[in-house]
Amino acid sequence: NTVSIDQRVNILVATAGGSHARVVPTRSGELDAVAWGAVQVGEWYGAPHRAASAAIEAGHRWARAPLRPWLRGGYLWSSGDEDSRDGRHGTFFQMLPSSRKYALSSVYAQMNLRDAFLQAWIEPRRFSSRIEVHRVSLASGRDLWYQGSGATVSRDRFFGFSGRAAGGETSLGTVLEGTVDVPIRKYWSVNGYAGTMWGGGVVSRTFTSKRLTFWTIENVIRF
Repeated sequence: NTVSIDQRVNILVATAGGSHARVVPTRSGELDAVAWGAVQVGEWYGAPHRAASAAIEAGHRWARAPLRPWLRGGYLWSSGDEDSRDGRHGTFFQMLPSSRKYALSSVYAQMNLRDAFLQAWIEPRRFSSRIEVHRVSLASGRDLWYQGSGATVSRDRFFGFSGRAAGGETSLGTVLEGTVDVPIRKYWSVNGYAGTMWGGGVVSRTFTSKRLTFWTIENVIRF
């Protein structure tokens, strides 16, 4: 996002942060809360790197009720770069993410992002099902819309993230998605995912259609 010519990777980023998680028993189940934050310093192709990210989440599980329903909500913010020519890099770098924990489609990364979400979980018998909605936008319209799931190579000049210019827009879109995990045997399960995204102004700058549909079916074998 620095609009520089192609050059060899020259990045040194240090991340420091903290987190707090708590579960409080209630008459009907459990109340949970999570908060965390991280700051980054270092160098980005010779320029100082200064970035940050923070999140807060809370939910309640009715542990004694049928289907054990669990409702959760939260908000995540990751800094974006406000000016690509000011000699300072401000985009939070996600390094090695586990993207499917919060962004199952990987259509956006935790970089230059605001994500407000609601989740609902149920557990009928041995099954596990989850549905959630995300309202996502960019922290800075002068930065990029980042996608990807992290490092894919250890050499050369490309990496596991890509980006598209936002052109001043910040609305990325609304995502509705869900999963179902079905255990077949002790070490074998079948998982299904389906999601759709209604794109905002950032998406319409690049694509003629603002609707994305994505689904997967996978077998998981645990040793």
